[in-house]
Amino acid sequence: GRPVRIAPFMIADAVKGERIVLLFVGDKDADDVARALRKSGMPPLMIPGSVFSVEFLPKLGSGKWDYTGLKAIANNLVAVK
Repeated sequence: GRPVRIAPFMIADAVKGERIVLLFVGDKDADDVARALRKSGMPPLMIPGSVFSVEFLPKLGSGKWDYTGLKAIANNLVAVK
């Protein structure tokens, strides 16, 4: 399959204050990725509260991540879920 690209970051959460969201591009199922992360032995505070598979991760003209665009995508996906 194609390589997996990930973008983890924080968004606002009404209950907890902040939530870790993981956006990724790849052939994996989002539920499978979330399950694997929970079973990984990683500390619970580091495990994303939401995991979403997306078609692309926006970048700026400089090639760096477009954090404003990523946050907008994450907020929209969390609101729909």
